[in-house]
Amino acid sequence: MCLLKLDCNGYPFQGMYLEIVGPTLQDLKYRVNSNYEEIARALFARSVGFFIGSLAGGFLCDRYRDKLDIFLASSFILSGVGTCIAPWCSALWLLGCMFHLQGLGQGCLGTIGQALVINMWGESSGPPVHSLHFAFGIGATIVPQIVRPFLSSTPESIDYNTTVTVNSTMVIPTWNSTMVIPTWNSTMVIPTGNFTVNDARIEVPYSIVGIVTIIFSFIFMGYYFVSRKRSNTEYDLDHEGQDEKSTTLREIDEKSTTLREMFSTEKCTQGHKAFGIQMLFLIFLFSGIAIGGERVYGKFVFSYATDTKMATKSEATVIETIFWSSFMVGRGLAIIVAKFCPPKLMLLIEIIANVVVGVVLNIWGNTNITILWVFTGAFGIVNAPVFPSGIAWVNLYLEQTGLVTAMTFVGQSVGGMVFQWLTGYLFEYYGPLSFLYTILGYTIALAAVSIIMGLLTFRRKDRFQHIKEESSK
Repeated sequence: MCLLKLDCNGYPFQGMYLEIVGPTLQDLKYRVNSNYEEIARALFARSVGFFIGSLAGGFLCDRYRDKLDIFLASSFILSGVGTCIAPWCSALWLLGCMFHLQGLGQGCLGTIGQALVINMWGESSGPPVHSLHFAFGIGATIVPQIVRPFLSSTPESIDYNTTVTVNSTMVIPTWNSTMVIPTWNSTMVIPTGNFTVNDARIEVPYSIVGIVTIIFSFIFMGYYFVSRKRSNTEYDLDHEGQDEKSTTLREIDEKSTTLREMFSTEKCTQGHKAFGIQMLFLIFLFSGIAIGGERVYGKFVFSYATDTKMATKSEATVIETIFWSSFMVGRGLAIIVAKFCPPKLMLLIEIIANVVVGVVLNIWGNTNITILWVFTGAFGIVNAPVFPSGIAWVNLYLEQTGLVTAMTFVGQSVGGMVFQWLTGYLFEYYGPLSFLYTILGYTIALAAVSIIMGLLTFRRKDRFQHIKEESSK
């Protein structure tokens, strides 16, 4: 229980180091001299790390259950180091490596943390799962305001190819300084746009977030060594005088889960292999789409608001905060609702609401700043509980083995790769409005996969009903 509490307390740090990229994306882009499509490749590297970390976390969770705390500590250290170094990178490949470290830590932490919660609470895991992800929202809400004072300034600009007549001199902001041009009452055609002055100090908030994440890892390390010493002392007192055979049996029991059992679809479905394969594939799709859309909005809404000139950078950080604070509220409400509402009904309502918000944003979100502000908050509220609701639903039919948990997080990593790279590519070559089209596509795809999952499990009893029936015989 103590380890679970520590893991939940660590999720706000995960929210901070993962979502600090959103409001700093433009400054990172200029530091590594890249465009949106190229910076999306660096985010792709984080998703690759998340993929590897998820697989490793699933294996470690089943194989070394007595060492989970040291694995969690290592996850926080990897993520913290990557966060501290990221803003100092001047090359895209190096920035990608730092994001990759973040992804490794995120994947391992997420897989182990979720498995701890679901295995502890079983059939009643809905509210605890929502609580775990609620903690993530706390960190994601705080970080835009930590970043805000350190962003680069954006001077007022003139539209591209504007004709300007002047009588003496003209001061033009360039990338690193200013340039004074004598004009002598002439007419000039100047391509302007939003010149971003290179005065950002984003290494300060990155260092703050990275250092506190590393410091938190020491708590897990201390817990590991204290609990290990205590368990060894208790074992020695209880087994004083016994021969070496008992020690051997203990070691065998600790490693009783074989690799074949870990990757068996029959183990998680009580022998129904075909159903297990189908559900694992759908979990993979659902997780990828749900998390992919969430990451796209969190990473690109800031750039969308500033590049369309609907908001300044300062205002865009507020929009980002609105999204993540609404996201946190949505998961907080879901904790309460999940106690009274079955996961299937919750997910149905959330999917419908996501589609409605996506349609409204596409119709009015590109012209009306009020709509963008209000429905960014609405999207945060209705999108927040989708993934944990889906996990709570899946838990009714599949035992949360390392394979199931790993497939969930592998789906997230692949979804993050595809959605973030695709959004960056479209954003760069087709303009900021493609961001809204991606969000609408995300809501439609999520609805389609959820419908298929519902049809597959429509007439099927959940695994807890089977357990109750067998125990009553």
